[in-house]
Amino acid sequence: MSTSTTATSTFVLHKYSRSYPTSTASNWQHFTNPTIRLVLDAKNASGGELESVRLRIIWTMDNGDPMDTTAGSQVLFEDLDLLSFSSLPFRQHQRQSQGLPLKAVYRDLVVGIRYLHPREYSANPTYRRFQITFSSVASVSQFINAIRTVCPCKANVAPAPGPVESSLAPLQPRSTLRPALFPSAVALSQAPYLHQYPVATHMPALNSTDLSFAAASQTEVPRLEGPQSSQDIPLHVLSSSPVFTSLLPPIVLNDSVSSLPTSTPPAPKPTESQPALTTHTPIIPVSASVTESKPTSSSAIRDAVISSLRETTELYNLSRSDLERLVGDIVREDGFSHLLTTLSTMWKVKSYLG
Repeated sequence: MSTSTTATSTFVLHKYSRSYPTSTASNWQHFTNPTIRLVLDAKNASGGELESVRLRIIWTMDNGDPMDTTAGSQVLFEDLDLLSFSSLPFRQHQRQSQGLPLKAVYRDLVVGIRYLHPREYSANPTYRRFQITFSSVASVSQFINAIRTVCPCKANVAPAPGPVESSLAPLQPRSTLRPALFPSAVALSQAPYLHQYPVATHMPALNSTDLSFAAASQTEVPRLEGPQSSQDIPLHVLSSSPVFTSLLPPIVLNDSVSSLPTSTPPAPKPTESQPALTTHTPIIPVSASVTESKPTSSSAIRDAVISSLRETTELYNLSRSDLERLVGDIVREDGFSHLLTTLSTMWKVKSYLG
């Protein structure tokens, strides 16, 4: 006499949904209340052989109302023997084109099961589907492990999010200076008419607070030359520009200058400090003959500068474009910001004196 053992597992479901295809459409029906339970009975023979795996989904309609005639009744949604689908005869090409008669997919708290109904392979097989929502991930894992031996189960991994394209275009650095006022260092370095003039040795490199500018004509240009050090900064000027028709020697203004011509307005203060353009510019030999003078004192240079500004009026007759280009060379000096501070103080004193 053979005996068998039945192991029963019960799970409380939060939701049950089903889709039974018809000739017209396949709509889903959803059930949540009252209590929905899943009962799984695994029956084993005395020799350990699995005889059946019965899956039932039961809807218990018991709301506690004594006037309800359906109180305590049960509705059987599903009643399947999962093991019976393993013995269905089918051909290899039918399995590949139509799929397995029974399979399950799961993700998070939801398990979906599809099974063949009726359980016969035909040219156009029909499948029923239902989804069940468990109360915890542990219950899902326990249920999948219980049916895995008789029902192919596959985890439905959520699709990985695609790369998100940035809706903001990369920010382009904006220059706060007009291109017409400040030509690039590359353009200056490629001009064939650029000459080099050494800066006086009393100007400290990279930390100078002096304002330096120079202009030259097509005639001989004298230059002031003192002992040069490795920190001297070359200054380039236009030697063949048609706007310079008279002699204007190099001019250097240092911190000791206490007054400026009243006709010279203060230059605008730049929003950002600009590096000197002449730090990496190649030196071009000067074709014109240059005379050299002996080193002079700073006071003599200052007097020469003031005298040159008073006697030379060609600077005030420059065109707008040439004046803008000359101002562009000036504001790139490292000491320009300090000069503006000094000029601001001077103009305030002048306004008080009337």
